[in-house]
Amino acid sequence: MKILFCTNKLEDIRNGPAKFATHLTNYESNENFKVFILSEDIALPSSKKIKIHIPTFLKYFSQFYRMFKYMIESHKLDKKHCFDYIIYNHALIGSLHCLFSKKVIGMVNDENNIERRFKKIGLFRFPSKYLIFYFFEKIAVKNMNHIIVNSKYLKNKIEGTYNKSNCHILHKGIEEELVKSFNEELIQKKENGTICFMKADYTIGGIDTLLKSLRYLNFNYKLTIVGVPKEDKSLFNAYDLKNIEWIERLSQKEVFRLLEKTEIFCLPAFSEAFGVANIEAVALGCKVVSTKVGGIPEALSGFENVKLVRPRDPKALADSINSSHYSSYIFDKNIIKKLEKSSYSIVFPKFIEIIKKF
Repeated sequence: MKILFCTNKLEDIRNGPAKFATHLTNYESNENFKVFILSEDIALPSSKKIKIHIPTFLKYFSQFYRMFKYMIESHKLDKKHCFDYIIYNHALIGSLHCLFSKKVIGMVNDENNIERRFKKIGLFRFPSKYLIFYFFEKIAVKNMNHIIVNSKYLKNKIEGTYNKSNCHILHKGIEEELVKSFNEELIQKKENGTICFMKADYTIGGIDTLLKSLRYLNFNYKLTIVGVPKEDKSLFNAYDLKNIEWIERLSQKEVFRLLEKTEIFCLPAFSEAFGVANIEAVALGCKVVSTKVGGIPEALSGFENVKLVRPRDPKALADSINSSHYSSYIFDKNIIKKLEKSSYSIVFPKFIEIIKKF
């Protein structure tokens, strides 16, 4: 089987779909399975990693340009390599291509284009940029024979909204090394009172709720925030920012080292299709405080040391963080078996199995 995987992000490890694409290129299967990557985000191009260029001056029209550019370049590559399938990591970018080829399969990784179509200002709702993306995503879902989503929650959301029953569930995975390295020593490494927030789209991640909750914490904390660009830090000057370390970007290994010493991983998102970062935090021995939204309960089902609260509720969030801090870590003897179900060694064979059904 030979596939072309089109993804606008590849090197950015803060992005779940990008991490999936990166690890897919390194996956070795006993079957005749070859993956080619087409992306604008490639540090070192190769024969199997083909880089395309998106001009910076097209910033505000980049998604529309991507639709044409990826379609044209993937068509050229298909003529050369004769792919069995052309998979778009973001279905909407393949919305034009799917009108001309039945080889095209799309992945929908979040509900942003559905949930954020309109922006509420006062008592009124106004169309946002996501409304345009919503229509293109609808074209993709309606015209692609198969769509891959990352949770049961998202499957129900996509099929219910677009009225098309063509979604297949594939939970996003975590690195094998995280599963193999889990042991009781991880818990001993934790630095008391440390909290970590990590999300590329920090607004959806609930950073405002977290910052508002800090006033209610009753222990000496140190909060590390990862994912906020330096130029955006000024947006939060109204909050009490003491005991906070801001880190714009980390490598994957640096993220794991940070979580190894973090006591509580907190992601109070108000929208999340799955939330693989929460599972990574569990695998690294963190207590997790997150929200009862989207696919988060689905992702964290069965794990100990997890507390889920209502979104946009700073006091409830603070109460759960306080409770987690003062609670002893519960070591689950079955946690490795639970984590193995989320490892790439299980996820990628399922990915191939799903594709083979097509």
